[in-house]
Amino acid sequence: MLTNRALCSMKFLEYVMATLPLTDWTESEYIDVETSLTIAISLGIACCAIEVILLTFQLHTFTKAIFSMCLHLLATIFLLKFIVDSHPVDHFWIAFGIFSVPALLIACLNLCMDFRLKEHC
Repeated sequence: MLTNRALCSMKFLEYVMATLPLTDWTESEYIDVETSLTIAISLGIACCAIEVILLTFQLHTFTKAIFSMCLHLLATIFLLKFIVDSHPVDHFWIAFGIFSVPALLIACLNLCMDFRLKEHC
């Protein structure tokens, strides 16, 4: 998944231009789209990193692990499609909301449940 995000950042200009109309776009529109794509990629990488860090402190149940693995598999497939087809930036936000956020929430909820169930002196 991090490899997909790195590939995405290499084709950065292509994605920004794919979002803008073919003609009559302004410099401020370009900057807005560029900023949006930068934030989407950064948040995606941050969510992956946070999830990896949280996974070092806990062990998922089988169901949660399968669900998280399926989310990551689907995210990788969709991100590869976006990279190949140069989709608009808005599609990255949709993929981020559908795939990265639930996986991160599951990891955070697991950590909270572990702390709540353990006795701390």
